[in-house]
This record gives sequence, structure tokens and C-alpha cells, in this order.
Amino acid sequence: MPKTTERAFELSLSGQRAPVAYERAPTYPGMIAEKDVMVPMRDGVKIAVDIYRPDTTEKLPALLAFSIHN
Repeated sequence: MPKTTERAFELSLSGQRAPVAYERAPTYPGMIAEKDVMVPMRDGVKIAVDIYRPDTTEKLPALLAFSIHN
């Protein structure tokens, strides 16, 4: 493990956070938000999801996050 990764891991184990020194310009000019998009499940039930994606036509991987609370 690199030295910085080791230190961040040690801090996370102790309940502390590593200092944030991360400044980077946005990669994409904006964000597209689609709210309450109905997505059919295999059993035919439809669930409403919110989709947030960069404003680009480039193909990107999907990240999924969900919670039982709104």
C-alpha cells in the first residue's frame, strides 16, 4: 500500500478523517437530473428512481446507490 493510502486507512480505523486537499476542475459542463423515472423489475413491479448523470453523450459506467429512506 502506498504511504498516503496507509495513513488514510489508519485514520479511518481510528474514526478520524484524512485532511481533504483535493481541488479539481469539473470534467463535464453540467449534470442532468431525471426524477421519478419508472423502471420495470423482473417480476413486473415498477419502481420510481432518480437518475443523475453528467451532461455528455459519452458512455460511462453506472453507479447505484439506494436506501429505504427518502
